[in-house]
Amino acid sequence: MSETPMATTNKLFGGTMMSPIVDPYSVYKRLRDDHPALPVHTMMGIIHMITRYDDVEMVLKDGKTFSSKANARGIGIVMGRTILEMEGKEHVRFRNIIAPFFGPRAMKAETGELVSSIINRLIDEFVGAGSADLVQQFTFSFPMEVMANIIGVFLIVLICIGVPVPETRPR
Repeated sequence: MSETPMATTNKLFGGTMMSPIVDPYSVYKRLRDDHPALPVHTMMGIIHMITRYDDVEMVLKDGKTFSSKANARGIGIVMGRTILEMEGKEHVRFRNIIAPFFGPRAMKAETGELVSSIINRLIDEFVGAGSADLVQQFTFSFPMEVMANIIGVFLIVLICIGVPVPETRPR
């Protein structure tokens, strides 16, 4: 019996984690049907891609069996220890500290101008073309840029992960 080669995002989706994907839905359907929990080799090591809703829900609710510590191999390399790799009470304690800054009232009051400037700049980049791939040209970088600005991550981090950024930081 021969071993199946380790899956990679390139093999599964035809591109890297940061690449536009033409049709991810057919890949996800095949994975849900044939490989609902698939080990995948990534630049952060081997991760398990869980593709069925009930399985994902179970993983998220079972912190004793499933860990978030693997995030240290990804963003932790760039940013140090973050809330993404914290578990249980520690995660809740830190989430409660930052949650008020991401609620609707805070987002509307504190970030309206920032969000508007990012939206306007992204749209300005494609409006003259008459059409756009909104996923690639807007929704891909928009949330990361907003979050990076809110938490004060330098734009160099976004550049390192391949997100197009403006020459100057919007404020």
